[in-house]
Amino acid sequence: MEKTIKASFLAALLACGTPGRAGAALLKNLSMDLEPNTISLTSDFNLETTGDSRTVHYRPGLSVECASNMKFYNHAFEWSLEVYYDYNRYKGPDNRLLTSTLGLNLAKIMLTRLNGKDLKAVRPYLLAGMELTALKENSSDESHKITFASPTFGLGLEFNVTSKASLNIEYQQNIQEGVTRRSSVMCGLSYAILGAEE
Repeated sequence: MEKTIKASFLAALLACGTPGRAGAALLKNLSMDLEPNTISLTSDFNLETTGDSRTVHYRPGLSVECASNMKFYNHAFEWSLEVYYDYNRYKGPDNRLLTSTLGLNLAKIMLTRLNGKDLKAVRPYLLAGMELTALKENSSDESHKITFASPTFGLGLEFNVTSKASLNIEYQQNIQEGVTRRSSVMCGLSYAILGAEE
């Protein structure tokens, strides 16, 4: 049975700081439906830049829809969590770079309705999360290893192909400088293995 939360915890906090009628209006126009979750496998081809090194490789992942039909006035959003693993090897003229990354997008917020109109073909989304990366760099002079965690952010577009399959193009980067700075341009496929409507 579908459950509806009239306001999220964040919305309640915002409303507490909003005087009288404005706070009540905000809560009235916020709602979120919790439905049977959709679980999808993701498969991305990734053009990645780490420091000054650039490679193309494959990145698998798993996406879990946490809430759909998050309504705000005439707009609606979908919230998902994504976990992914990224293994990358780069060999240049002067150095070799190996990175192994485990990432979690804590918030993938996708716009599904705009001004009362459902977006069925193309849907934009924003990303925010964390990455844990182990980096090893070898050069002719020295070798060193670094393990670091960093917040990430990004944006993308999803193109619906069927009720279960979609294509996406996405940009994502971490908040680092120098050799630990990572950014990616990806295009890939997402396929729902559980919970999608037929």
